[in-house]
Formats: sequence, C-alpha cells, structure tokens
Amino acid sequence: MRLLCLCCCLFWLVGVATPVHGATLAPSAISPAESLSRAEEALNARDAAAATTWLRQALAHPRLAADQHVEAELLLARAARLQEQPEAAMAAADRAEAAARAANDGAGVVAVLRERSALAVLAGRTDVAAADLAAWESLAEEAEEPQLLFEARVASARFLLDRGNADRALERLSALAGEARGVNLRSGYLAVAEVWLAKGDATRAAVAYSLALGFGPDAADALVGRAKARLQAGQMDGARADLAAAVAALPRLSSSLQRDLAAEAIIALQTEMQSAGSAAGETGAADDPLAAAHAAVAAGKLEDARGLAESAIMRDRNSWEARALLAEIYLQQGEYGGAANTFATLSGQAPLGKQAGDSRYPSVGGTLAQGLLGVEVYDVEGFAENWRTLAPTEQAALRAAVAAARQRGAIEKTALPLVAIVEAGGAPQPVAQPESRP
Repeated sequence: MRLLCLCCCLFWLVGVATPVHGATLAPSAISPAESLSRAEEALNARDAAAATTWLRQALAHPRLAADQHVEAELLLARAARLQEQPEAAMAAADRAEAAARAANDGAGVVAVLRERSALAVLAGRTDVAAADLAAWESLAEEAEEPQLLFEARVASARFLLDRGNADRALERLSALAGEARGVNLRSGYLAVAEVWLAKGDATRAAVAYSLALGFGPDAADALVGRAKARLQAGQMDGARADLAAAVAALPRLSSSLQRDLAAEAIIALQTEMQSAGSAAGETGAADDPLAAAHAAVAAGKLEDARGLAESAIMRDRNSWEARALLAEIYLQQGEYGGAANTFATLSGQAPLGKQAGDSRYPSVGGTLAQGLLGVEVYDVEGFAENWRTLAPTEQAALRAAVAAARQRGAIEKTALPLVAIVEAGGAPQPVAQPESRP
C-alpha cells in the first residue's frame, strides 16, 4: 500500500511538474513535417523563440528525413538572424550544408549555398559569401543547368553591388544578358533594378522592376522595389499602390529569407513614405494605415500594427478587414478580452464581397479568444466544424495566435480542446490533462 501511494505521488508530481501551458511534446509525439510547419508559422509571425522550440523538436525526431534535416537547420538560421545572432545563423547554415552533403543531395547543397551566401552578406562575412557563390556556380556548371548557372552569376553580380561596386555589377549583368538563352530572367531584372536604384536612376530602376514583374505580377520583392523607385521619382500614387500590393503578396514569396527581407523593406519604405508625405504637406494621403498595419504584423511589430489598425478603423468604421486585423493583433498580444469583443463586433458586419452571416471567422475567433481568456466553451464539435470552413489565411491567423499563447504560457485549461483543434487542423483531438492529485 505504501509503495502504491508513493507511485501515485510520483505520477502526481510528474503531472504537476509538466506544465500544460506551452509544454514541449515528446520528440515522437508530432511529425517532423508538422513541427517544421509550425516553426515556419512562428517565424512568419516573427516569433523566433517559439520557432526554435519547434525546430529543436523536429531535429530530435527519430524519423527526421534528410531533406527535413536540411530545412530545419536553414529555418534555425533564419530564427537566429531574427534574434540578431549572426554567428548562430551561420553555424546552423553550416550544419545544413553538412546534412545535405551527407545525403548526397545536390539540390539541397545548392539551396544551402544560396541561403548561406545571403546570410553571410548580411553578417558581413564576405569571405564565406564569395566562397559559397563560387561553389554554387561550379555545381551549376557541372550539372549543366542553365537556369541555376544564371541565378549563380546574378547572385555574384549582386554581391559586387553589396560591396559598393555598382558599376562592376552592371557590367557583369550586361554581359549575362547576352549569354542568357531560354532562362527565366526575373532575378536578372531584379538585380539590374537594384543597381539602378543604387546609382540614383529611379526611372530605369522602375522599368527593370516592371520587367521582373512580367515573370510574376504579384511578387512582393519586385513590388516593394518598384514602390521605392517610384517614391524616389516622386510618383507617390504609384508607390502607394505598389506598397499595398507588396503587403498582400508577401506570403507568396517562396524563400523564407526573402519574406523576412521584403517585410523589413516594406516597414522601412512605409516610414519613408510617411516622411515624404509630411514634407510635401500632405495630410494622411501618403500613408495607408491598413496596409501599414499588415506590414507591421509581418515584421513582428505588433504594437505599431495595433495603432495603425486602430487608425484604419477611425478612418473607416465599417472596415471589416481593419477590425479583423485588430482582433488578430489582440489575440497575439494576449489581450483576449479585447479580441473577443472585437470579434463580437465583427459578427454584425458583412465582410467585403460576402453576405452577412456567410463568414464564420468572427464566431470562431471570438470563441477561441473566450477560451484563452478562461471562459467555459462547451460546443467543441461546432467549433471544429466551423474551423474547417475558414479560409487558409484565417486559419493561419488563429494558429499564429495559439502559437503566441503557448509561447507565453497563457492558455487556460478550458481552452485546450479548442487549441487542440486549431493545432490539428480541424479534427477534435483528445487532450491530455495533468493527473489529479489523489
């Protein structure tokens, strides 16, 4: 009997010692693919600490595939860069290269070289960047891949520009134009545009960005670049239109590092545009607070985003999108009462292009906010059914809020069934509860 009591006490202590809020699951409790997905969501929300937790879990998984190993290390490098830890970022990229080479994954090695060369430039490691660019070009030549070789040579020209040699970069790109046959020239046009911007020729830069957009009309990096060129040329309306389009297109950039850099460029450009508008005596015409709020969220500046979303609501009190964004910001900041109230207000408004009542997003978001606040929520099956009807962007917003809540350890026990549905993608899941004390 005494032994049984001791065992019960031990189980109770284990249950109590393992926090329900933000607990790290055992490595085998979740697939590497899901861990990587959640890490990328956290990074897109600029939550590097939460991303690192998910990535460590993925790397500890016994069934981690070789390509997933490479991806996890590259995402760790991105997280370290966001935390302003350049040496840690480079170390993670080094491990990614080792993993790719160990798996004889040529494509993986090239992917690492591309990412690490960019990280090296940002970290001021020109020696590493130069070596990686040379290796990338050599591999492309060996593989006889014209597109890959073109991309490598464009990256080398950009490297010259980063080192302050715009004229040599332009010479290199001009030579490439004569050599390139049958390849996608988008990256070349982007590089040419950056060179003309650096040389102070905004008109030519805008033309080059437009040519790049011919290969992908909704590419955020080209749009924000053209917005910058148009601003320098004094074309404020065009700059505003491009900036708004860049914010909307940001999630579609394929490279996570490109998304980070584009988001940072958007924030910087928004500030520059506001200053330009003030200098020209404009009263609010130079800025779009809703677009700026989206950009601020993408850059992880939630307090700035909140103020901008509130400004957008003051400008248009019927703006469904502005209120939805404000509710999402409240959720990520942990102000669940404010989120629930804002979602409740949204329930009485019809989103643009929909009839009133067609969107379940306010109801689902409000229910989640109430659960996180600690209010009892009983209709778990109804929540799961409504969750599955949400648009992917709406699901991503609420999933990011749950990730933020886990990171803060701010999930009430009553919300765990809802959190499990959000994290599982819609299906009600059994929720492990801590053992009750005997």
